[in-house]
Amino acid sequence: MTQRKTAGFLFICSALLAFIGQAIAIAQWDGMYQLSANLTSDLGVTECVLSDDQFISRYICSPGHLWFNVGLGASAVILAVAGALLIAAQRYNQARGGMRTGAIAIVQAISMGVAAAVPANVQSTVHGGAVIVSMVLGLALMASAALASRDVLTNDNQRPMLNSAARGLTWVLMVIVAIGFVAFLFMTDRPGLWERMSSDVQTVWTLLLGVSLLNTKGNRKPDPKRAQAELDKRNAVIAAAKAQQESND
Repeated sequence: MTQRKTAGFLFICSALLAFIGQAIAIAQWDGMYQLSANLTSDLGVTECVLSDDQFISRYICSPGHLWFNVGLGASAVILAVAGALLIAAQRYNQARGGMRTGAIAIVQAISMGVAAAVPANVQSTVHGGAVIVSMVLGLALMASAALASRDVLTNDNQRPMLNSAARGLTWVLMVIVAIGFVAFLFMTDRPGLWERMSSDVQTVWTLLLGVSLLNTKGNRKPDPKRAQAELDKRNAVIAAAKAQQESND
């Protein structure tokens, strides 16, 4: 399996692990977990407490916090490995822009790891800062992959990370993520909704990136012998047509 395909597989695994950890923690939540009111970070809180942040007051009790934190941490580790493989993929002409995009993925993975290792009730400033950094880097990751996958005038023999359909969808998802991020920063009502628009939509896009890396085909390098044969065939047809015209005259 090439670096490109391995990276794609790991991006998918990273996203799935994050969602699985989140789903198990929600299933074990004590009481009613409201997707629009409760933050994703609430799932990682290690004790039952009342919230003390700038958002609406809520009771937090997540017996499945270990599932969430381990899932997020494992997702971060796999994301970092996928980023490193994406960097290697560009060196082998398998992913245009892979070095930049892979580097962003690695740094985002570090911020995710910090958020997983330091729950909100342990150190809210560190956790909150890591979450914000991860959101910003997620937007940068999406933009980097989309820009690197656009049509280029020069033939650099690099394969795009996203096909045209995935690239167009990426820009749409980026708008949703940006709206969610701004609302999460400045609105206190329905914080869970805004956070999910910013973070969970990014995670869904990570699945899209992984699938695209597995499937997107690059431009095939031209075969000089085949090109010359086609040129000779075309010239022969033209010569025959001219000869036929001269004989008719």
